Amino acid sequence: HLNHPVLFMSQQALYMTGKALRGGIPICFPWFNSHPSDPSLPAHGWARTSVWNLVQTQKVDGRIEVDLGLAKDGFDLIYRISMGETLKVSLEVRNAADVPLDYEIALHTYLSLASIDQVSIGGDLEECEHYDQLTQKLHGPEKQRVRFAEETDRIYYGQAPRIVLDDPAWQRSIQIDASGSHATVVW
Repeated sequence: HLNHPVLFMSQQALYMTGKALRGGIPICFPWFNSHPSDPSLPAHGWARTSVWNLVQTQKVDGRIEVDLGLAKDGFDLIYRISMGETLKVSLEVRNAADVPLDYEIALHTYLSLASIDQVSIGGDLEECEHYDQLTQKLHGPEKQRVRFAEETDRIYYGQAPRIVLDDPAWQRSIQIDASGSHATVVW
């Protein structure tokens, strides 16, 4: 249904430099969650609150493509957004430092859904083991769709190249195709 946005954006979002937005697809980089050794650093790193530079825009085969760039702390980042019938986003990371650099990436997508208690998630995620962050327990593959009856915060391990989210109240399915990822967070 075209009347319902796919990406969620909070009505309370404050569009201010240096402030994270609750919605869209925040870029968590160079770490996800709390910093591994310095809890005073911002959650999810600095990329989502940084000002990115417009590198290029172009129209290709009816799609609009936008490249945004950011250079910081020895990293050169390119965030590519391609908009058409589908939305495609990717993050390219290049180490511009003279030493090896460790990092984590999460494209922390907020989806707009009609009713979370009716939503289910399937596809390749059904084959992955997951760690439940609320119970702190590791579970094997469940071989069934994920449903939401209570608060959920899970990390699914392994590659899940195709995930399908069914939203029956809005009579739609959202397909997420991923590559280069070795974990998926569902919360």
